[in-house]
Amino acid sequence: MNILIVEDNKYQLENLKKMVFEGLGDHAGNIYCASDVATAIKIFEDDHIDFFMLDISLGYESGLDLADIIHSRDEYKEACIAIISAHKKYETRATETSKCHVFIEKPYRKEDIIELINRALIYHLEQV
Repeated sequence: MNILIVEDNKYQLENLKKMVFEGLGDHAGNIYCASDVATAIKIFEDDHIDFFMLDISLGYESGLDLADIIHSRDEYKEACIAIISAHKKYETRATETSKCHVFIEKPYRKEDIIELINRALIYHLEQV
C-alpha cells in the first residue's frame, strides 16, 4: 500500500511517518512525504497512491484544495483521503465538499493514527 503524507511541519511529518510505519506492521508499504502541494502532486503523478493523509494548512497552500485536485484526477476520483488538522471549523468542508473520508483533529493521539492506518490497510487489502 502506498501512502502519501502531506504536512508542512517537519516534526509533525516525521511523527506521522513513524506512526504510519507502526500501523502498517508487517505489511509492505511505501510511505511518501511532501511538505507542499507541488511536491505532493509530483509524487502522486509518478507513483500510484492508495491512501492520502493531508494537513489543511500547508504554509500559504491548502490541503483541502489539494484534496480537490486529487479527486479531480480520473485515477483518484474515489481516493481515500484523511484530513489531519487543528482547524475543526473545516471538518464539514473536508468531509462533505472535498469528499475526504476522515477528519482527525490535532492534537491527535497515536492510537487514532494507527487505527486509521489499520482501517486503510484493511480497505486496501479488500480491493486487491
